[in-house]
Amino acid sequence: MSLQRRGEDWYSDSAADLKALLERHGETGDPIEAVTEVACDCGSRVFSTQTDDDYQEVALFCRACGAQYLFHTERIEGYYEGNPNAESECVNCPCTERGGSFFELAVGVTLYDNRDVDWAFVVCRCVACGRTGYLAEWHRIEYPYAELFAHLSNKL
Repeated sequence: MSLQRRGEDWYSDSAADLKALLERHGETGDPIEAVTEVACDCGSRVFSTQTDDDYQEVALFCRACGAQYLFHTERIEGYYEGNPNAESECVNCPCTERGGSFFELAVGVTLYDNRDVDWAFVVCRCVACGRTGYLAEWHRIEYPYAELFAHLSNKL
């Protein structure tokens, strides 16, 4: 199965379909120009997550080894502990009763001036049921996407 629509939701059977979901964004908005899959240092690609859209942060917790990461849009180099005012919320799939709190993730961006991030999108796929969708949408990042993608390695 590839990316398929069921009612209002998208479903897939592979993390590869996250890129397909992001490519669909170009049908109604600016095209996604760069995509990266989220992976732990241990090689796992399955995480539980918490988000705070106000402070543009997503906490990632590796299912395999328990490592913790904080993906964010603050333009800083090196370690970032997170905004102390953030009130992150756990992300759960509607199928949570069947263990749907673990996701495969990818980040895609639109660019302006062929370099700086205009929009960043975090998309996820529930590993229990395959439901696939947007986890976060952040606007006006205004620095190169390579810097933003480097924040995926901000280990707590």
